[in-house]
Amino acid sequence: MAASAETYPMKAGTGPSSYAHNSNLQACVSLFLISSASTPVRTAAEKLRGIITAAIVENLDMSHLSPPSNQYCIADLGCSTGPNTFFTVNAIMEATKHRCDQENADDHLPEFLVFFNDHVSNDFNTLFVSLPTDGKYSAAGVPGSFHRRLFPKGSINFFNTSYALQWISNTPKELSDLNSPACNKGKITYADAHNEVVEAFASQFAKDMDSFLLSDLNSPACNKGKITYADAHNEVVEAFASQFAKDMDSFLVARAQELVPGGLLSILIPCPPDGMHPSKSPFGLLLEPLESSFVGMVNELDFGSWGANGVPHPLVRAGGQALELQQGRLNKDELDSFNIPLYSPSASELRLLVQHNGCFSIARSEEMRHDPLPRISPQSMRAWYEATLSKNFGIEIIDEVFKRYAEKVEGCSFIRDEEGIACQLFILLKRN
Repeated sequence: MAASAETYPMKAGTGPSSYAHNSNLQACVSLFLISSASTPVRTAAEKLRGIITAAIVENLDMSHLSPPSNQYCIADLGCSTGPNTFFTVNAIMEATKHRCDQENADDHLPEFLVFFNDHVSNDFNTLFVSLPTDGKYSAAGVPGSFHRRLFPKGSINFFNTSYALQWISNTPKELSDLNSPACNKGKITYADAHNEVVEAFASQFAKDMDSFLLSDLNSPACNKGKITYADAHNEVVEAFASQFAKDMDSFLVARAQELVPGGLLSILIPCPPDGMHPSKSPFGLLLEPLESSFVGMVNELDFGSWGANGVPHPLVRAGGQALELQQGRLNKDELDSFNIPLYSPSASELRLLVQHNGCFSIARSEEMRHDPLPRISPQSMRAWYEATLSKNFGIEIIDEVFKRYAEKVEGCSFIRDEEGIACQLFILLKRN
């Protein structure tokens, strides 16, 4: 029996470092909290909102809104703890109502049923505590990985997923093989990685979502010393891309079975501009300071409890007692065998995957670019990645890691991308 996909929930609760308080970036680029964005981002968000609304109105199948069965089921995949998911749902509902107005169908406006989906470890309590109380729709939570079936056949009218599909189901095993050319040493992403690293990510994306990949420290695709495929060699990138492709195929097959005929699936996902090497993905720019924080801690650990030339290491307490962190909680092999399971496909790459799958036709595809890329606050980074990092390195190092991250990005408002500009893709798919 195949193992289930790994889980990477956002930070739970409503505290200062929770996802609920640190999701404004997604909100701005996803167009739903445009009042809080800067003017250029707000303008782009308004444009994208118009594109999405028009695409929904143009492609909505009204045959499933006729009485007596006028229930309209919406599912948001990767909802986290809100509030962005609520704005997304509201936008879909408003577009649906607008189409009803065009058809003079006010007498049978649909009753909306909304399903909020995320991993079983997601903080659904926080999500439902903040659920709007205006009674515009009925709501239910559906825990589980969206890389598999979640709903009965033909039960959903509209699927949405925003900034979630870039999380692949598992990290490619060859990235953890310290003897592999795809080993992404000293990094946590595939940004700026050599081709083997990027290829490893790509390959893993293509593999069965239920196939659990064991860490293999002897693989040529091992991504030593890195936590992403940024600046990684080709084997690493290919492993990520392959896993993403397989995950995407499984995702589309499941959604096609769950959608009504002619049902819609909207996807909003970050992507590098076409022509940019995957290892130059904007994810690398965002995560480089975090990766650097890990590398710095590993380098300090190499000295043991004492620094160079017999000078006590700064992380050693007075009296010579080493911090618990110095006693094997973080070491070079742990870093070399870890990669954040993110892959950002190009727009053309994603369109090809959809076409190859064959379950959907592309009703609308729109790329939105924005420059400069905003620097992410330490609180936001912690909200997004704490669960993944603590699962691999232990909760004990988290405060120190993000303290170092905060020091590295202090005073930086934007990330400058010298080879391209950050991009996001909106694609609306219609079930064949």
